[in-house]
Amino acid sequence: MDPGYSDHTPLSINFDTRRKHGPKPFRFLNCLAALDEFIPTVKTAWDTLTRYKHMGAIWWKLKMVKQSLKKLNHTKLGKVDEKIQEYRQLLADTEKSLKLDLEKWTLVKESILKQKCRVKWLHLGDENSAYFFASLKIRQAQNTIKCLTNSQGQQLQNPDQIEVGIMNFYKALLGTSADQLPAIDPRIMQNGNCLTKEQQLQLIVPVTKEEVYQALEY
Repeated sequence: MDPGYSDHTPLSINFDTRRKHGPKPFRFLNCLAALDEFIPTVKTAWDTLTRYKHMGAIWWKLKMVKQSLKKLNHTKLGKVDEKIQEYRQLLADTEKSLKLDLEKWTLVKESILKQKCRVKWLHLGDENSAYFFASLKIRQAQNTIKCLTNSQGQQLQNPDQIEVGIMNFYKALLGTSADQLPAIDPRIMQNGNCLTKEQQLQLIVPVTKEEVYQALEY
């Protein structure tokens, strides 16, 4: 009869004092317990059916657990250095890709802001300039209507009121007609600032290609 199979026969375990010349004993690494596969591996090995009883069964289950953990250790922790190098390379590639995307969208933002503020001297990369953002705020302020006087002489400061006032003004223009349009009084015009002859000639100078390109750029 198998000594481990009997209910009354004690389990005999032979300790080999000369193991130093044989295979290295299995050393349990604490980091194994942190793996997701640790608990399922131990449970599966412990639930293995055996013909042994009592202490013999415990010895057998521990042996199965040991073999399973050795396999798990070899599979998951056998190439730690290679795993570290692999993830370092993956991190470097991901960081490089994200950096390129960040630079791309930063340039897009700068281009949009540059066109909005219309600062001709601005070059891409100057987005942190305090003067740049000051110029943008001035540009936005110039394009914002903060106060409007309607035809009744009322001052409108609320954005909704300003919007309604503008709509009513242009609605009043639609469909109206007049037999006589008011002309400009030359005497009133002469009392104000007038252009010199040279300035008047500058107004009719032909537009150059460079000026067209410059206007399209900004």
